Amino acid sequence: MNRFIANVLACAALAMSASAATPPAQFRYQAAIVGDADAGAPARVTLTPRLINRTHNHFADLRLFDDADREVPYVLYTQTLPGQNRQTAGLEAIKYEPLADGAERLTFRRPAALPAIDGMRLIVSGADFEKTVLVEISNDHKTWLALATCSVFDYTSRINLRDSRLDTPPTDARFIRLTVSGEKPLAATPAAAAEVALKYKDLEFRHSAAVSAGKPKSTVRVNGVEAWHGKTVQERQVCDTAPLTISGETTDEHGNTVIELGDCNLPLTHLQFDGVDNQYFYRQVLVETISDTPDAEWQRVSSGMIYRVPGSSGATELCPLKISVNGISITKAQKISAGAIIPLDGAQRQRLRLVIINRDNPPLQVTAITGAYLRRDLYFIPEPSRRYTLRFDHPTIPRPAYDLPTVLPENSPLLPTATPLTISEPKPNPAFNTQSLPAAADPDPHPVWQLWLFRALVLLCAAALAFWAWSTLKKMK
Repeated sequence: MNRFIANVLACAALAMSASAATPPAQFRYQAAIVGDADAGAPARVTLTPRLINRTHNHFADLRLFDDADREVPYVLYTQTLPGQNRQTAGLEAIKYEPLADGAERLTFRRPAALPAIDGMRLIVSGADFEKTVLVEISNDHKTWLALATCSVFDYTSRINLRDSRLDTPPTDARFIRLTVSGEKPLAATPAAAAEVALKYKDLEFRHSAAVSAGKPKSTVRVNGVEAWHGKTVQERQVCDTAPLTISGETTDEHGNTVIELGDCNLPLTHLQFDGVDNQYFYRQVLVETISDTPDAEWQRVSSGMIYRVPGSSGATELCPLKISVNGISITKAQKISAGAIIPLDGAQRQRLRLVIINRDNPPLQVTAITGAYLRRDLYFIPEPSRRYTLRFDHPTIPRPAYDLPTVLPENSPLLPTATPLTISEPKPNPAFNTQSLPAAADPDPHPVWQLWLFRALVLLCAAALAFWAWSTLKKMK
């Protein structure tokens, strides 16, 4: 008897697992996975924007099938780049020369630990000074090329302000020469006279003294130069980009530019305006979405500023320009004062439109917009001699619940060794059958007249009970 019950439970479990798997014919699109991977070891594919465009509810309808149409568990992870710290080392002092007017010249050698120098800082003792530093570079210690002229200063007697950085372009020269000159002493603060007076009857006592509010200028000493290569980068997630289609551009009744984006069902983290023909501008941009339900209205989901302003102190982009003079490599940076990024929350939305607030300005001529989204890699464990296909585009299917996220967690050492595979272009699923989709439940299966008839019968029964109660009480009296 117990064995019979166990068999029944096993059959029930199999039936439940079979019913939980979604047939491949219910998905409108598919994409084949191309490449060979070792059986039993993780394999990885990166989802393409055309595939992501056809998914719904944050990949809830994405399924992986083998060539026997069996559903295969998978797990999706985003990619994260590790952070890094900049290399720092002290320059080696090799020569000192005192010059006229109190100036001094110091020569340093770049250490082998630094392949190049991206920035420097004077290690200075002393306070209350202003100095000018001429930075020169050379590869042979004979021919010198002026790199930059910088200022270092210290105002700590009046305010907590000190800066000893040398703002120079990056260089890989072997020798660096600093000419420190032009010390400018801080102006002395006028003496403040303090006077005390005491008078008693005919006696009067007075005392005054000059109180100096300044500090004597201290001796400035250069103790060394700290240099660094690279920059500190925080841990960050990897993003992919895709050009977005501008399906329509109009002007509303307020003179604002309205741009509708087509085919943008990506989990966007930000929008970037890559092509704006206007020379200078500073505009607010509203990002709105709308659902497919009747009587739906556009709702704002984000906003931001896009601008191109000459001489702005706001966000800048550095465009590197590498030049070579007398065998010395110098990287100069051209600053472009521009901002063209609008942040988003990473949700999938079928329809987006951008409203550019023009006010009284001429409309912007936007020619290209790029969307960025977090890169997502799909990991699975292939079997020997099997081919795999991704199927998707099923808006109502629930999210799958697999064991693989526990078996292969995000910090697993096996993930970096996963075999990279590719995905073919998405195409319609030839096995798709609309009749295989579960029928949508009728929210109100009964006609309206049946509901009203039922309500009338209930009211009639209530009236009859009330009349019977009233008649019984009347007879008792």
